[in-house]
Amino acid sequence: MKVAFCSLRGSPGVTTLAVLCAARWPEPCVLLEADLVGGILAHRYGLPSGPPSLMSLAATARHELTEEALWSACRQLPDGVAAVVSSEKPEEVRRGLEQLPLASAPDSPDLLFDGGRYGDGISHLGADIVVIVANPVLEQLNPLISLASDVVYEAQLGVVLAGKGPYQAREVAEQLNEICGDRAVVLGSIPHDPKGAMAAVEEGPGAPITSKSHLYKAVGSVVKGLTQMRRC
Repeated sequence: MKVAFCSLRGSPGVTTLAVLCAARWPEPCVLLEADLVGGILAHRYGLPSGPPSLMSLAATARHELTEEALWSACRQLPDGVAAVVSSEKPEEVRRGLEQLPLASAPDSPDLLFDGGRYGDGISHLGADIVVIVANPVLEQLNPLISLASDVVYEAQLGVVLAGKGPYQAREVAEQLNEICGDRAVVLGSIPHDPKGAMAAVEEGPGAPITSKSHLYKAVGSVVKGLTQMRRC
């Protein structure tokens, strides 16, 4: 299964959510940075520059993306999350993704993409599920509702509401259901939890202090919802 995490506007915590979902994923998975603005995982977790990376994976797996090639391109984030990190330079990220034959990706491990902002790059990933993270406020929900029918032509749509706002998950789910039927699911809400997000960065996504955070616990419901969508 391939799952792409992205946002439409603002910075609602896509990267943190993707990392924590990878830490809680029930099957073997690889987190792959696919943000066309540039990657941040290497900098965030103090990883040395250079290969293995998205760019080295694209160079070695240009014609066929095998399970062995995926694992070989991974770095280990704190507490064991396997990640293919990308360059901070947008042009290198775009070139690497264009060269990578994601259509031939193996069934295992599952691929979780940190996709950054929703756009042309997301459709290139060929995700089975596109997860859009949005604050429950009008300026973010309006474009979500407008784009929903377009997204579900190629993938199922999952929505995660981040932080507080005047709109509840039930209201958003009802609107999405009218447009997309069962092809769109509100996976849940994650709290505004700066301490939990900082613990995930400083201590690692699977560290004991991280697992006690409200954010980490909420991510469990998101992962459970994605697992249920997989079975549909």
